[in-house]
Amino acid sequence: MSFIGRFRLIVPAATAKPSPKIGQALGPLGINMMSFCKEFNARTAGVRPEVPIQVVLMPKTDRTYKFIVRSPQVSWFLLRVARLPRGSA
Repeated sequence: MSFIGRFRLIVPAATAKPSPKIGQALGPLGINMMSFCKEFNARTAGVRPEVPIQVVLMPKTDRTYKFIVRSPQVSWFLLRVARLPRGSA
């Protein structure tokens, strides 16, 4: 049971659902998307919905995993404080 690697994702808080974006990251690793989404949504229940949360996913060889929930990127905070719309200008 060793770790395969570290994978970084950005997932919307408290509203994660099995989507192609998440599926492309979890599918090749053999991780069940529904169980990941349920556990992620439970951990981020106290965060405002749709906040882009950084996730560091560490899968193991026996198809189990650990993940770390990190804060949103600084650029998201700056755009929010400046009240600018999403996207590049």
